[in-house]
Amino acid sequence: MIKIAIIACWFGPTYPNYFGLWLKSIAANSDINFFIFGDNKPLLPTPDNFHFSYITLQEFEKLTREKLREPSVNIPFAYKVCDFKPMYGEIFADYLGKYDFWAHCDLDMIFGNIREFISDDVLNLYDKIYPNGHLSVYRNTQEVNQRWRIPDAKFNISLVLSRPINFAFDEWDGI
Repeated sequence: MIKIAIIACWFGPTYPNYFGLWLKSIAANSDINFFIFGDNKPLLPTPDNFHFSYITLQEFEKLTREKLREPSVNIPFAYKVCDFKPMYGEIFADYLGKYDFWAHCDLDMIFGNIREFISDDVLNLYDKIYPNGHLSVYRNTQEVNQRWRIPDAKFNISLVLSRPINFAFDEWDGI
């Protein structure tokens, strides 16, 4: 079976009030690993396929600069992290080595049986599945993980990395 890791970042004092439902929905997908990187360890019981790594927003910004080799990275507020979702394959490469695919997701998604829609047959056909930022799945290869660097995208990547505004780079009309 093809291995998948799904990543979310959460910075802030509290999780959304539906976070318990999100955890239940990931528990129902026990053959997929879910990672949250952020500054707020969940207080609720978490399933075995859930992994939390503590990192502050400032540490995330520093890690992103280092991993992308982009000194201009500017992440002044939590929502700006969304622009960096397509870059998670490089930013979190140390966690993704054993996975064939990685994904990013939002915490407001309640998952059904993910493998029902993203089967091995589907994964074998595509390098990227789903174009929007709430859930996108990427083949875990160096070439695919660096596609955000392709020139002539809708946005100038140096502006996306350095400007203190959200470009919605993780959405279909961004990357």
